[in-house]
Amino acid sequence: MEISKRILIRSCFALMLLCTLCGVNPQSVQAQGGVSSLGTDFWMGFMPDYTFPADYVRVFICSGTANHVVIQLYGGGNGGPIQSLTVDLPPNTARTITLDVAKAETRVTETPAYRAVHVTATNPLACYGFSNQYATSDGFLALPTPALGNEYYTANFNDDYYYSPSEPLAGEFLIVAPFDHTNVTITTKNDTRIDPLGNITGHSQGIPWTVELMKGQTYLVQSIGRDKGADITGSHVTSDKPIGLITGHQRCAIPNDDPNLTSKDLLAEMIPPLDKWGT
Repeated sequence: MEISKRILIRSCFALMLLCTLCGVNPQSVQAQGGVSSLGTDFWMGFMPDYTFPADYVRVFICSGTANHVVIQLYGGGNGGPIQSLTVDLPPNTARTITLDVAKAETRVTETPAYRAVHVTATNPLACYGFSNQYATSDGFLALPTPALGNEYYTANFNDDYYYSPSEPLAGEFLIVAPFDHTNVTITTKNDTRIDPLGNITGHSQGIPWTVELMKGQTYLVQSIGRDKGADITGSHVTSDKPIGLITGHQRCAIPNDDPNLTSKDLLAEMIPPLDKWGT
């Protein structure tokens, strides 16, 4: 134990010394370019959680100061938000807000849909998304609008299913557009589907396509879901205006080598763009 403590102290001292010699503030090494997960403006959405709509989707907001928060759901309208929720937070509090699944979850693949969730606040706060279906759930840390970017690589997992490919479970990612007339180009690492059973191919592996999204729209992409060896991890997404990207899997087991019933779970993370990776 004492040896471990000495190693830790020496490592911390070495890092402080290196930062001093290089003229770097040790606090600044934790984020590139001052990017933080705290913010006053967030755009997010929810991917399918299993083959049915989620039992519920929620937003968690956590604030260190008194705050006035507005949550807008675009919910399938033809432009602006169709529902607004307001929350006033005392200092050092967290609040859970349950959203209307029909307005907040994107289920139709490769079709622009007004399903974005927009969170604004008077003071910086942390924001999380959470989706729950019976026996499967996951949450993600939302990234504020200044942390969004124009180029992403997705992280997913192999296709999966229960018992047989008749219930295909797909790797998936969701693009969220904060700005009108956003042109997004997508190149996937495997074929995609446009029907829940994976019988109809949407786009072929390695062939890019472009879609225009309006403010408040989301765009869902899923793998075929029938081949446990298939994975769309590393799919490339670029845009001419900043976008958000939530990526993961509809429901999978890790590892997924059990041919029969295996415990499976939703995977969802909102990931940083390429220019925010740091070094």
